[in-house]
Amino acid sequence: MALKVRSDIFKVTTGIDTREIVHTSKLVRDICNMPVQPNKAVVGSNAFAHSSGIHQDGVLKSRSTYEIMTPQSIG
Repeated sequence: MALKVRSDIFKVTTGIDTREIVHTSKLVRDICNMPVQPNKAVVGSNAFAHSSGIHQDGVLKSRSTYEIMTPQSIG
């Protein structure tokens, strides 16, 4: 995802369909019988959750402040 959302900096493309990231993560989780930590970046169940306080205030004012990708972009 870093290569996709910061393509202006990295100046590379992969051709990876990022909308399949969550599906692929779940497939690997099931095959390996290893749970994904809730706080795991990008695919964890809390990846797009925000607590109260200044962080949540920032998200409410401008979501792009803390979320450089959307849940839809990773599936």
